[in-house]
Amino acid sequence: MIRFFAATTLFPAFIILFLSAATARAKSGDIISSMGAAAQKDYRRYQAAAGNKAFVIAPGGVWAAKAGARTAEKAIAGALLLCRPLSRVSCVPYDVNGKVVLDKRQWSVLWGPYKTKSEVPALAVGGGIGMRFPDLAITTPGGRKTSIAKLRGRVVIVHFWGSWCLPCLIEMPNVQKLYDKIKNDPFIELVMLQVREPIKNSRRWMKRSAYSIPLYDSGISGKTGDFRLPGGEDYAEGDIVRVYPTTYVLDNNGVVIFSLDGPAAGWTPIIPFLLDAAERSGK
Repeated sequence: MIRFFAATTLFPAFIILFLSAATARAKSGDIISSMGAAAQKDYRRYQAAAGNKAFVIAPGGVWAAKAGARTAEKAIAGALLLCRPLSRVSCVPYDVNGKVVLDKRQWSVLWGPYKTKSEVPALAVGGGIGMRFPDLAITTPGGRKTSIAKLRGRVVIVHFWGSWCLPCLIEMPNVQKLYDKIKNDPFIELVMLQVREPIKNSRRWMKRSAYSIPLYDSGISGKTGDFRLPGGEDYAEGDIVRVYPTTYVLDNNGVVIFSLDGPAAGWTPIIPFLLDAAERSGK
């Protein structure tokens, strides 16, 4: 029996997840290509394996495979068992016994089903999938006081970073590419929140490095400290950020639909998922 999976590549002691997605018009075969060289290599290994086998994937760049099972159903179950601990969103079969089974129309909707507006008030607050994201008090790039909840009605990408964080800096070209793709979309907002340094330091680094991403201010300017809520209460940094960078995607109701600890090898592949959430969430 062969079991293998590959969902991460180590990079300066942090985890990079290969963010994978296909556009709504993409062919299913393009999904694996968009996941990077490691996924393609494992998919080739999977294709060469004998017996009943299954290759499963999840939005956010997680994949897993199992081969040599007694039945196709057991292969699927085994691959899903490997995949689920690695992904905060659903894993789905991509290939079973050498045949692609994923309906391409299902791929970009896998961040759903979304919570309805009437369900949101009863949700717990936190950083888990399906939770209401904390209403952090922040300052806009233009200097206006606001909070996360006031951005509802848009899909919000909350990205915690700092110019002191090497993985954050290495990842920045990919973040810039994402911003360039979404900056003119009124229904998607990138909220870059610096932590553990004054906002002036972050903006100085951005300008010196020739990036054009507008920066929000988290209010955490010291090496230690917590976020603030609009009423003045503290919200512990460690409750939502364990490594840097950390990224959350919130639907139109402010509910967490995706999160990633650590840098990503590429962000633009999630755009189809962002567009789906912008269109279908918040009902």
